[in-house]
Amino acid sequence: MSIPQKEDFEFLLTYIPESNHAADASDMSLRWFDNDCSLPGGDSYLGVPKGGYSAVVNKYAESVLPKIQLGAVATKVDYSVTPVQVRYVSDGVESTIFTEKVIITLPLGVLKAGDVEFIPAFSNAGITGQKKQSAIDQLGMGVQNKIVLYWENMQSSDVFWPKDRQWIGRITDLKSQGNMTMWYNAYNFNGHTPILVGWIQGDLAEKMENSTDAQITEEAVAVLRDLFGDIPEPTHSMITRWKSEKYSQGSYSFQKIGSNEFSRADLTAPLYDKVFFAGEATHELYSGTTHGALMSGFDAALSVLPLLSAENNNSTNTTTITAALSAFMATSSSPRVFLSVPILAVHLLLLFSLL
Repeated sequence: MSIPQKEDFEFLLTYIPESNHAADASDMSLRWFDNDCSLPGGDSYLGVPKGGYSAVVNKYAESVLPKIQLGAVATKVDYSVTPVQVRYVSDGVESTIFTEKVIITLPLGVLKAGDVEFIPAFSNAGITGQKKQSAIDQLGMGVQNKIVLYWENMQSSDVFWPKDRQWIGRITDLKSQGNMTMWYNAYNFNGHTPILVGWIQGDLAEKMENSTDAQITEEAVAVLRDLFGDIPEPTHSMITRWKSEKYSQGSYSFQKIGSNEFSRADLTAPLYDKVFFAGEATHELYSGTTHGALMSGFDAALSVLPLLSAENNNSTNTTTITAALSAFMATSSSPRVFLSVPILAVHLLLLFSLL
């Protein structure tokens, strides 16, 4: 096998799964790393003025926005008592909510870090809780960062990359793979705005977060010059650092060595019909995706609604909501609704309050 053939083979063998699962191939379970599914339909480009993911989130939150409290950091969930007590801090003031049911959508990285205290601890919450803690330990939280480069006032004739290629790949030796090996080009989707987005994942992404923006941008430009020769310096850059983000501590989950086919189901299982779980890491078919996170939220809501106590549950409204959610789930294959791209699970506690 020639050196170019060897590099092509290594690229297909390692980089493709690494870029999909935001982790090094050496950390992934060979048996279970690719046990998820792809959703039919095309991609949607959201990078428009006043757009992006916030446009999707704001639309779904529209009807309940007055009931959402932002800037509230959950610190403790005590489900040893009834009602459940959820403690949080907002503007330095500690408060407690008393609630009949709670849906936890904390990212796996936050659950792993133990930043929110659960009483009892999962390891002391029977077999279900013990399996849940094992799943938290067994699953991995991947890191995938992006380097966005923008050339302001660049003319179409000066764009140095292939405008018609959505993805631009750089096949390298095994040691360098994952270091901005793939670049996303949205030139034909964003109104011909000269932007390239470099991807970096796994250990390289974690190490990158210790560098300054200037150092990372310099390295990114060097990679592009290796591909295209002498190119101009970008006028602007934007860099993500998902591992360092306190409320995510990673990008999205993956099947780590030691995990198994039941890990996500064990993570999802409710505790004592009081505490329910949702988020991308809990979805067995579409983990690591926006649509997986969204669908898991619908599943959790459908599980909670029939359990609400009679005095807090208008049966007519519950039936209507349940029917609406079920109908929506039945049409979940529509690419207009679900976006086949990875996203961080929302750091959120959904409360079904007694008050």
